[in-house]
Amino acid sequence: MARTLIIIPRMYGKSEFREAISYVPADYDIKSEEFWSYVADKLKVFQGRIKKVFRESLSKDTKEALKAVSGDEERGYSLIISLLEQEAELKPTEDPILVAETESWLKMIRDSPSNTLLELYEQSLMERNQHVSNIIDKSLSEDEVGLLLIDSRRKLELPKDIRVIKVCPFDPADYLNAEIVKARLKGKDDNTKR
Repeated sequence: MARTLIIIPRMYGKSEFREAISYVPADYDIKSEEFWSYVADKLKVFQGRIKKVFRESLSKDTKEALKAVSGDEERGYSLIISLLEQEAELKPTEDPILVAETESWLKMIRDSPSNTLLELYEQSLMERNQHVSNIIDKSLSEDEVGLLLIDSRRKLELPKDIRVIKVCPFDPADYLNAEIVKARLKGKDDNTKR
């Protein structure tokens, strides 16, 4: 039997919506509940079988570090804690230097966008993604089931012998992007009314 990795796209927290569009969508709580209820239901099949838990942005294997990277996304944090209570092992996925580098490029892009900065950011993110893939490859043993909570916009190239199962009722990035578009259109509409 092959190695199995369950990938759950990370549902964005309210603070991430506030940062992106300055508000939390009115239907956020309903969408979040829909998302996490679906995930919980689908994971019942794997109860007690998930042995490794991976979380993007995590560079230490402590609950404190997990809480820090989870921010205000309580349901994702609670899911991981429940898996740890079922004897799953928390595995750090990130190199803190690569994380800091990526975040620095992103901040510079926000301050003064340019194609060069975007290319440097994309290269840094590619290196991070490769690091995460390598950690998963080295950590996930034969016949073992792991779970990865990661931003759906990140693209990992995993070894061919890892069976990937994506679990989500909708892509959280699509939800965020739709709200960004709505906010921009609303902004344009408000400006034309003045």
